[in-house]
Amino acid sequence: MVVGPMVDYDELGLSPELTGRFTAWQYRFDDRTPGDSFPTAEWESFTAEQRELANALHAEIGGVVQWEAGGVIHTVGADGNGVRLRKAKS
Repeated sequence: MVVGPMVDYDELGLSPELTGRFTAWQYRFDDRTPGDSFPTAEWESFTAEQRELANALHAEIGGVVQWEAGGVIHTVGADGNGVRLRKAKS
């Protein structure tokens, strides 16, 4: 199982399409001005895409995919070892 706040895409063997989707999604977050919050509709879209990416990641690698959002750990899959993506401790 790979556990940690940062995992390189090449370590997971993801398809170029899924790697591109993750990269574009991360840029949506990184392009925000520090201190600015997402408008509610945009945040809902961003978190919906997060769930879609988790499902796509599970479809490609199997196993269990977990991620933290809003202080809650969410899980996709239950068919063995997989990837746990979690927020780094401050």
